[in-house]
Amino acid sequence: MIEHASRKLQNAFMQDNGNVKNVDLTFCTWNVKGVNEPVKRGKVLSHLKSLKADIIFLQETHLKNAAHNKLRCRWIKQVYYSTFSAKTRGVAILIKKDTPFKHTSTIADKNGRYVLVTGELHATPITLLNIYGPNHDDPEFYRKVFSLIPDIPNGNLIIGGDFNLVLDPYLDKSLSKKTTSCKGSNFIKTYMSNMNICDVWRTLNPSGREYSFHSPAHNSYSRIDYFLVDGKMLSLVRNVTYHNIIISDHCPVTCSFALSNLTKAYRNWRFDPQLLNDLKFKQYISSQTSLFFDINDNAETSPDILWETFKAYIRGSIISYQASRNKNNKLEQLKLEKIIHDLDANNAKAPSLDKYNTICALKYKLNQILTSNINRTFIFVRQKYFEFGDKPHKLLARQLKKLENDRTIHKIRSRNGNLVTSHKDINDNFRQFYESLYTSHPTAGPNDMQDFLDKCDLPVLDQANRNILNAKITTEEITKSIGLLKNNKSPGPDGLGNEFYKHFKIKLGPYLSKLYNHAYKMGTLPPTLNEAIIIITVLPKKGKVLEEVGSYRPISLLNSDQKILAKILASRLNTVIDKLVHPDQTGFIPNRSSFNNLRRLFNIIYSPKVQQDLLVLSLDAEKAFDHVEWSYLFAVLEKFQLGQDFISWIKLLYKNPTARILTNQTLSTQFKLSRGTRQGCVLSPLLFALALEPLAQTIRTHTDIHGYDTAYTSNTISLYADDILLYITKPLTSLPAILSVIDKFSTFAGYKINWGKSEILPIKLEHKEWLTSLPFKITYEKITYLGITITKRYSSLMKENFLPLLEKLKNNIQYWRTLPISLIGRVNSIRMVFLPQYLYLVQNIPIFLPKSFLGWTPSLCRLYGTIKHIE
Repeated sequence: MIEHASRKLQNAFMQDNGNVKNVDLTFCTWNVKGVNEPVKRGKVLSHLKSLKADIIFLQETHLKNAAHNKLRCRWIKQVYYSTFSAKTRGVAILIKKDTPFKHTSTIADKNGRYVLVTGELHATPITLLNIYGPNHDDPEFYRKVFSLIPDIPNGNLIIGGDFNLVLDPYLDKSLSKKTTSCKGSNFIKTYMSNMNICDVWRTLNPSGREYSFHSPAHNSYSRIDYFLVDGKMLSLVRNVTYHNIIISDHCPVTCSFALSNLTKAYRNWRFDPQLLNDLKFKQYISSQTSLFFDINDNAETSPDILWETFKAYIRGSIISYQASRNKNNKLEQLKLEKIIHDLDANNAKAPSLDKYNTICALKYKLNQILTSNINRTFIFVRQKYFEFGDKPHKLLARQLKKLENDRTIHKIRSRNGNLVTSHKDINDNFRQFYESLYTSHPTAGPNDMQDFLDKCDLPVLDQANRNILNAKITTEEITKSIGLLKNNKSPGPDGLGNEFYKHFKIKLGPYLSKLYNHAYKMGTLPPTLNEAIIIITVLPKKGKVLEEVGSYRPISLLNSDQKILAKILASRLNTVIDKLVHPDQTGFIPNRSSFNNLRRLFNIIYSPKVQQDLLVLSLDAEKAFDHVEWSYLFAVLEKFQLGQDFISWIKLLYKNPTARILTNQTLSTQFKLSRGTRQGCVLSPLLFALALEPLAQTIRTHTDIHGYDTAYTSNTISLYADDILLYITKPLTSLPAILSVIDKFSTFAGYKINWGKSEILPIKLEHKEWLTSLPFKITYEKITYLGITITKRYSSLMKENFLPLLEKLKNNIQYWRTLPISLIGRVNSIRMVFLPQYLYLVQNIPIFLPKSFLGWTPSLCRLYGTIKHIE
């Protein structure tokens, strides 16, 4: 069994790393005959998802303008449409969320019969035209529509829809003897001939018969739904399929294109927490877990191989259970669809009333199954929204956020300055950036580092607290840490999320204990505990250029078994870190708050007793957490005397970490990390605070660096994680010393300051002309610190902080008014979005708010619930 599971392990964790290959992109056109009704809409979207459609052309949506947002769902993000009324017509183009389409323009028919969208698909210009043709002979309609098609040099044109006419009166109608075409049909065929456009299915099936529409009145079939594409694209077509006529009186038509030289989209398996609501599943996994360990937990199998193999085995067991359950659930549906398909084909050749009645009965039965499936989903969704939809919860937060259309990074500037647009090239550039970012670049020798640390007067841990840090990891400690893991967090590369560990923690705890202690003994972690996937989000940093790789926010996903180990070590370190880190540092230290930093700053700036030159310097560190050199970090841990066992645990976590970059569903090859605290790891902020403490202590005690002293306190430095604020007197002496200390520190610690973005605010200064020679940004009125605008004049605090918040609330309310949120939901939206920001300002800024502001805020909140528009 262990050998078989080992092979599964290789298949499970050796993911596709984005090799270039042909990728299928599936288009679908379907006249849905109305999707206003929620159950019908649910059935349509569910069926489209089962067809694996990427770009969808819908006709007869019967939706008004705003109602088209109902077509957005978890897998549909872009919707382009034209409408007529809620009872007739209406067309829409839906684009799957991970389809790399960049929108350029839309032409929408005011009569709801066509929508023409231009843009870029995989960085290639393309035009999409969705048509719902009139049900009478009208060549002028098609003349008008086709005249809107822009000149496309590369010929990337895809037309789809319900044309309401047959192009071949003999082959496209069941048992038709007519051989002449209508005027509209003749015009379309002439246009196709002149523009080298072809009917894809007919080109591939010159004498074949397939039908897309059934007329109950005449018990006849016809092919009136088409995909028409430029002849140059014909070689890319993999297949065209007319599916069963179900849900609507038209069938969906799919057309798949094999797009070459594209990276295959990365799909990582993820454990579905909803499975834990299934009693049979829990019993099955529990028995499989016991079976696996009963057979394989022996003296011949090391704990690391045992654990790695278990993860692959249990993952395979979960996938097998899901596949079996889904197959059983759909067995009757698939059987009915096959019977209906065969009967439709038979009825088209030899129509009869008996066959038609049988088909209707089977379709009714199939429709009942589909309706039942959707209703079950609705019951779950309604229950979830009933419980959380109006409460301060993720569901309400999603509603309050503005809809995001585009989830794709379309272009990036490479190192040589050129813009790259292919997904693989974009991914390669991000990989190069992060591989360089996490590669060690020390410029000083170990002696320089040791000399710096030797001169630092740092506290050391006493033996009692050292014993806490260095105790052996126990099963009880593991199960406690598992219980503290948060739900609804994205899993790491192995796909096994926190919910899985929390439910089976009693069974898994002892084996994790064996794994961790064996890894400590051997000095290395299993490969999957070193893995990470760095996801580049499509939300750029504020004020950044979209084409730069450093403008996007990364999210690192670690496996839960690594998080559990880090959680144990972090919990231990949390109990002692306040004894090691000076109170000046308030970031992520238990029982400390940024309030102290801000109140200290306000007391100094607005003190009437300042008689000497005083500057406030805010330092901007460049990716501070990512630049920490490990050799320096480990030396600092030794300096604090945390104990060899605990330090060995930290070194174990940092021995062989690896990462891969995920952009646009493209996964890079693996690369090694050799510096930086690990993003997404609960230990990282604590380790960073320890790593920065020698610099802070050197600045505090340096004889040439002068802070601002009062009768009761000495104020030189304030820290909140990597945000550093310095209070400087005697600047002509202090500033050169600060620059010298930081420059020296950066050579071995990796800590770098962006001097051009660092701000200096003179509070009192006799001679200012020499400031221009400094590398800092000089500001005379205000600086921003910890999210608050600090103004030199006390009277400006209200204007710079509270009034922008009020304007932001006003703009938010204007948008929220358009959302279907109940009165309770509206109250909670204020509590969840506005109130925390408001309280943060009130608690940290020492001013009395005027009555005018205190009156405006509740007035806006009342307007939110009583009128439609805010002037």
